[in-house]
Amino acid sequence: MSISALRINMTGFNDDPIVEAERYHAALAMAEFADQCGFNAINVEEHHCADNGWLASPLTLASMIAAKTEQANICVCALLITLYDPIRLAEDIAVIDVMSRGRFSFIAGQGYRPLEYHAVDKDWAARGQAMDHIIETLLKAWTGERFDYRGQSVRVSPVPVSKPHPLMMIGGMGKNAARRAARFGLPFYPPSKMPELEALYYQELEKHGKQGFVLCPG
Repeated sequence: MSISALRINMTGFNDDPIVEAERYHAALAMAEFADQCGFNAINVEEHHCADNGWLASPLTLASMIAAKTEQANICVCALLITLYDPIRLAEDIAVIDVMSRGRFSFIAGQGYRPLEYHAVDKDWAARGQAMDHIIETLLKAWTGERFDYRGQSVRVSPVPVSKPHPLMMIGGMGKNAARRAARFGLPFYPPSKMPELEALYYQELEKHGKQGFVLCPG
């Protein structure tokens, strides 16, 4: 089965905000047209402080795409979750999932540019611990139940349409990413075919008594 996907990353920055407005409106029009033409997916991306204007607010654009489309799946490839507050991230994703009636998914990544961490006042050296904490928080938040968060009981709303939660894949090209995906029982998304990492992922799934699968581009 062939899969057709539209990729939107908004590179091609222009200093004139009027021109930028036209580009962003054109991106929405392209997404709407792709949806009407039967595209399977519309993918957006994330980077910060990029000289070429790379999309810095993928969740905002994804929500706009969700409002303009009816059928295509919408994916952030990848969402740099370690740059976000976990509760706000859970809320924003839940809203998009509800708006899109379950068409939203994302590849959770850490990124590879220390500048992005500096720009949003996050600790580059602690990104691994942050990744684990945020994944744990997202999975608890999307149950719709109250849970303990840093010593206080919280409940996140709305409850996502997708069950058991919005599709979250763990991206990466190292052993830690494969192990993390298996430990949480989440799909693993390497950037290309990487047989050794895939084998490690499945070994770790068995070790933790979890089920999962591997997806990769192409």
